[in-house]
Amino acid sequence: MTATENLAAHENHFPANTISDIVLLYNGNEQCTPGKKTGPTALDHYLFNLVINGKGSLSIDNQSYLLSQGYGFLVRPGQIYECISDIREPLHYEWIGFQGQGVQSILYNSTLVHINPIYHSDEWRALEEYISDSIRAVRGGDPGSLVYCQGMLLLIFAHLLKHTFLLPEPKDLTKLTSEQEMYIHQAINYMHQNLSKPFTISNLADVLGLNRSYFSRLFSRLCGIPPIRFLENYRLDQAWHLLRHTSMPVAKIANAVGFRDPGYFSKRFTDRYGISPSFLRNSGNQKNEAG
Repeated sequence: MTATENLAAHENHFPANTISDIVLLYNGNEQCTPGKKTGPTALDHYLFNLVINGKGSLSIDNQSYLLSQGYGFLVRPGQIYECISDIREPLHYEWIGFQGQGVQSILYNSTLVHINPIYHSDEWRALEEYISDSIRAVRGGDPGSLVYCQGMLLLIFAHLLKHTFLLPEPKDLTKLTSEQEMYIHQAINYMHQNLSKPFTISNLADVLGLNRSYFSRLFSRLCGIPPIRFLENYRLDQAWHLLRHTSMPVAKIANAVGFRDPGYFSKRFTDRYGISPSFLRNSGNQKNEAG
């Protein structure tokens, strides 16, 4: 057994990633007054908010969302957003602001970046504790509080990725090379930017400069799901979002996510979620009216 093989039995090796440019800007919390309105405004950095109690409404880039306990949202640089606290049950929320080119790279596998900005998980209390610990460390003047808060920010990123993942993580991170990671980044970005176009996996492989068979094997091996299935799931997940948060007709939504046949779109949607697009649209409208 060589020295390298012996060493590999005791330690793990990872892709050459850097997150050193990520900067923590601020954190805080507030019990809002009834009906308090923030915005509309845009930021030059990232902002993540988590609702501890209360209700409210959020608008980002002309898309509307309802907020309540355990929900959070990510505002990215340049996005116009507005948040309004409920009159009867005003929002109590915490937030953390940060910036850096590495943020986009870290969150590339999150639905917060590609599908919609909303976070929700039954494990949201863990996220609350991370943010609260960060706030307490600063206000308590603890030695090393800045370094501690920077570490908590990375734990927050890890939690968000776990609960808003876009596709499965590679089966073995130690075998993911920087070049392979780049292909995954580029593939997801292409899907995001061309979702309304009926492109094929062969088209995507051509854009990446890869053989179709090789690309499909690489994607499946690293991510645990074939690219054609991921692409269809991605289209349908975006359709779910549009059905719940816009008034676009079902046929237009189908076209917007790359399905040219509304009937086939409805069938694939029903196969994936167990309900039809029309049923989801009607139930979503009723829910919004009741709220």
